[in-house]
Amino acid sequence: MLKLSIIIPYYNTYDLTVKLLKHLETQKTNEVEIIIVDDGCYETRFDDYDFIKVIHNEKNLNAPTSWNIGINNANGEYIAFIDSDDMLVENYVELILSKIKENPNADIHHFRTRYYPLGNTVMFSFSLWDRVISKKFLDKNNITFNDKLTNMEDWNLRCRIERVPFEEVQHQEILYIY
Repeated sequence: MLKLSIIIPYYNTYDLTVKLLKHLETQKTNEVEIIIVDDGCYETRFDDYDFIKVIHNEKNLNAPTSWNIGINNANGEYIAFIDSDDMLVENYVELILSKIKENPNADIHHFRTRYYPLGNTVMFSFSLWDRVISKKFLDKNNITFNDKLTNMEDWNLRCRIERVPFEEVQHQEILYIY
């Protein structure tokens, strides 16, 4: 069974997305699926990457709608959200999978983020990119992105999560580079 679905919305960031995919390709396992939601671009293809699932929106819908499409198509027990213009630590997939196996009943696994190029590390309270979230938790509580928003959609989803009880495990390892 798939442990992790990685969702990457894509809109006109081909070079950065390819860099991200090359990084993830070195970490692929049979426990992970990678979903790119192409938000109406179509001028680029990801045919060279047989390890990803690409979903094409017919037109540009917006990031929150693309995130929701990714969630609806995810088959993993947990979901990781990645922006195509950010970076990941070298052992991103291995780190997430090991922490999920240590705490398989947690609704959320929360990691640290490193700011680039400053090098400072923090644990955000509003972000989603430094967390992996149980799909069952999202589905059970009907938690989705507000598709009317054009910014701060991660903060809004965190507010929706905060309205229901959840178990979060905080990890000191750095997962994401913002």
